[in-house]
Amino acid sequence: MPREIRKFTLRTGAVVEAWIGGKAGAGPPLLMIPGVSGNKELLDCVFAPLARDRRVIVIDLSPVFERGVSILESAVRDAREIVEALRLDEFDLLGQSFGGLIAAHLTRQPPSSVRKLILAGPAVVPSSWAAPAILARWLSAGAMIRVCPRRWRPGLATVIRHSGGFPIEPELEGQGLEDLVTRVQVLRVVPLLRRLLSIHGVSWEKELAGVEAPVLVIEGSREAALLPPKLLAFFDQRPNTKYVELAGGHMPFLVRPEKFVAIVDAFLDQSRAVAQR
Repeated sequence: MPREIRKFTLRTGAVVEAWIGGKAGAGPPLLMIPGVSGNKELLDCVFAPLARDRRVIVIDLSPVFERGVSILESAVRDAREIVEALRLDEFDLLGQSFGGLIAAHLTRQPPSSVRKLILAGPAVVPSSWAAPAILARWLSAGAMIRVCPRRWRPGLATVIRHSGGFPIEPELEGQGLEDLVTRVQVLRVVPLLRRLLSIHGVSWEKELAGVEAPVLVIEGSREAALLPPKLLAFFDQRPNTKYVELAGGHMPFLVRPEKFVAIVDAFLDQSRAVAQR
């Protein structure tokens, strides 16, 4: 699908890109925000399918943080600048992982123009005893990818696949795994680590307090098994909120993009009158 590439110069001096595509005027546009990696390419596999019936915008996160405010607040201000530059009067919002925190802040900040909010694998520190080992494997795999010469990239993807897969999405294989390896090799490590550290202590009860827009939470079933049961119960029982588990890990849209898109499409196409529980 054809996509326009737009560049935005933020107040920090950083220049970030956005992809824009799909049908203009076919209902509110959908703005998508990636996670700690900060790369819009992470959402490439769902960009075109979601843009079949609506305008879709996916942005990069800035590697430059504003001084005097938190990492999260700096990212929220960046996203607000882009929203204002695009003159989005009303839009739907999808945030993945750390991007979900940005999205929640944008949704509850007055005046909010967000019609519906989607949290895909919302950022949270897992509580399971197995989580530290998975995190260590993820960081180790990322470090191995970073130091590996690019000419070895196809072979490295094979090694990762045969050793149990990429830790936070072990079912990923084929071209999808090779694309992920490519993204890891070019991402900016320091901004990623700073975003990752900023997630500590996040309370989704507080993040969603005051959010009146309908909310969809999509969680990978493999990751859900590592999360605090109290948090999952909160998502499942919160009024005006739909909680869905999709087979996979932290990024199930990479391995089951069609099912992910179907869930998102159904939520966005629902009547604006969402039944309160």
